[in-house]
Amino acid sequence: MPDKGRRPRIFYGWWLVAAATLIAMYAGGAVFYGFTAIFEPIAQDLGFSYAAISLAASLRGLETGILSPVVGILTDRWGPRKINLAGAVFIGLGFLVLARAYSLAAFYLAFLLLSVGNSCCSQPSLLTPLANWFQKKLGLASGIVLSGFGLGGLFIPAIVGLVSALGWRGAMAVLGAGSFAVLAPLALVLRRRPEQYGALPYGQENPESLPKPGTGGARPPARGQLRQMMKGRAFWLLAVVFTVNIIAVYAVTTHVMPYLSSVRIPRGTSQWVAMGVPLISIAGRLFLGWVCDHYDSRLAIGGTIALAGLGVLSFEYLSTDSLWLMLPFLLFFSVGYGGNLVLRAYMVREYFGRESYGTVFGVLSGIATVIGIIGPPVVGLVYDNYGSYHNVWLVVAVLLAASLLPLCLLPRAPLKARTGEGGA
Repeated sequence: MPDKGRRPRIFYGWWLVAAATLIAMYAGGAVFYGFTAIFEPIAQDLGFSYAAISLAASLRGLETGILSPVVGILTDRWGPRKINLAGAVFIGLGFLVLARAYSLAAFYLAFLLLSVGNSCCSQPSLLTPLANWFQKKLGLASGIVLSGFGLGGLFIPAIVGLVSALGWRGAMAVLGAGSFAVLAPLALVLRRRPEQYGALPYGQENPESLPKPGTGGARPPARGQLRQMMKGRAFWLLAVVFTVNIIAVYAVTTHVMPYLSSVRIPRGTSQWVAMGVPLISIAGRLFLGWVCDHYDSRLAIGGTIALAGLGVLSFEYLSTDSLWLMLPFLLFFSVGYGGNLVLRAYMVREYFGRESYGTVFGVLSGIATVIGIIGPPVVGLVYDNYGSYHNVWLVVAVLLAASLLPLCLLPRAPLKARTGEGGA
């Protein structure tokens, strides 16, 4: 075990947390949350239908879902640094192609590139090293990094301002250049495992089997381990819960500004609402990160689903005559959504351990995302056909309530996984 007197004052894992948080902020803000800010300008400029534009968000989600297992596996094998560097390149190219897109094919190509880059800079590649670097305070560390995605909401008014000043094409060019300048250097800070540097995960006291610095330390996942996990009831119950929540989140975050415009809320106001969702979600990410370190994660994630459902229900009845409903929507949906993100990441470690964390988390995220992408285009089709979002959010709230049933059937996590030893 390294001499305590020679340890740096700040555990390196916290520097990794800082870098991952900033990567999450840029990638989440520019690629995910920022889409709602260019939705209407693209529709007006290129004449695409709401369903066609929403399909781009779904293609982004489909690629992310398909690639999540691949990203998880590659992160386990190659480490997070290479994966996130690749993500910076793809995101930069995607925005530059989008800035020059004049046809629907070019528009979808741009989102294909963006989705590949977003997959590389997403939860599997950013949270996997945390599961390796932290035994204690994993929930807190995960909550901080996932708060970076929430801080990405700050990009919404920034993108709206860029669109006003430079047009939506100029705004996309700026975001593309920023990807190369911001994401690439941050990716260099990421490291795979502390054992590779002669250190232990944060909070681990047992130095047994600690490899010498420079000799590696990453062990490949056991053959058939993922297959064995997928045979268990917990894997598929978690997949159902995760999927329903992704359907709701994708639908709301993609259509929040168009929906508010449909009920005659000014665009200047709706941009702040769209920004408020991820920013307020930070409270849920940080608080639930602390909660899941101390309490039963099943009860905690159930609470986040109930909060999100109440928020979506408030959204359904929002109008110029009931603007007060904006407050419960922002508070309940945002906190529930943010806390749910942290608990999904935490529960994978809790139920399946850390040895194949990236692989398992990637597969679960992939399943949930591939199915979850139906949310935005279905909502877009409803609007195209009926000229209204009436009853859409009521259906989403019912789906969220239904996802509590598989959660009730979920067994308690194994003791070793709950104490941080499972799979290690």
